[in-house]
Amino acid sequence: MSFPVFETACVAVILLTLGLMARARGLRPVLLEYGILAVAGWMGEQSSIAAYHFYSYAAGWHLHVGYVPLLVPLI
Repeated sequence: MSFPVFETACVAVILLTLGLMARARGLRPVLLEYGILAVAGWMGEQSSIAAYHFYSYAAGWHLHVGYVPLLVPLI
């Protein structure tokens, strides 16, 4: 599977999940918690890669924030 197809599928899963959660709990609390968790996930990944250079992500990912593809902490 190519990266663009995979990334599109990831975005679809994210939007579907957020939509279903927002129906049950409301959009604002879901987006707030999701945003906090995504930032925390990015911080963990970014700091680990920057500090240790132990691993990296494949070059096919689009939209990197630092060393981390944007979709990784969103997933």
